[in-house]
Amino acid sequence: MNNRWINLETINPEGKINLICFPYSGTGASFYASWGKKAPKELNILPVSYPMREKRISEKMPASLVQLAEDFANESEELLNGLPFVLYGHCTGSIVAYEYAKAIQKKYGKTPSLFISASSPSPNFNHVKPLDESISDNEFAEKMAEMGLINPVLAKDESFVQYFMPMIKGDYILHQNYRCTCEEQLSCPITVFYGSQDTNLVSQDISGWNNFTGCSFQTVSLEEGHFFNKDESLLKIFGYITDSVLKGGIN
Repeated sequence: MNNRWINLETINPEGKINLICFPYSGTGASFYASWGKKAPKELNILPVSYPMREKRISEKMPASLVQLAEDFANESEELLNGLPFVLYGHCTGSIVAYEYAKAIQKKYGKTPSLFISASSPSPNFNHVKPLDESISDNEFAEKMAEMGLINPVLAKDESFVQYFMPMIKGDYILHQNYRCTCEEQLSCPITVFYGSQDTNLVSQDISGWNNFTGCSFQTVSLEEGHFFNKDESLLKIFGYITDSVLKGGIN
């Protein structure tokens, strides 16, 4: 696929749904690289590639998270034509996916068949701890280690800091500065997948997504933590998507 916003995609000959996947802060399209081997034949896996990483490492991040989503929307019309599409975001990737959904709804009159948030509070709950944007990458790495977001050993690894921290810091700043100005509803169902052992989320974080859809809303618990590491969890998500889109929903 000739689109700089999509990388490591899997297009199945019998694909009937485009699953557009948004990585969480500090990662890239490679977060979803293994999904193509596990996805059913009905799904095409389209991981989103942000600037400042992987094949786009030389590109700068936009000034805001909303601008990031709108930039992607401006270059992705071909992804929205033909097959039904589903938006999936993990953690902070859900917020980028939400702003993208708003942008394509406004620009093209397009809406996903389903919006899935995984391990994420709703857009009006910003739990990102504010950090001084002017501190160095090394200082930022130390702060990340203090908050348990990166390994303390890596925070002292100069090669790691030089390569990864500009990206991680850029993502973090986008999310800490993001504010949801209104609970603008999407014209599609929203489903939230969350780990029953995830200590980063509380019930109102999850239920808040209900305010962002004018259609149905569901939550689905998985026997997981913040990240979904079990194949059975991934297969459950895939099955949910295909049943919802191709069979008209799950009772």
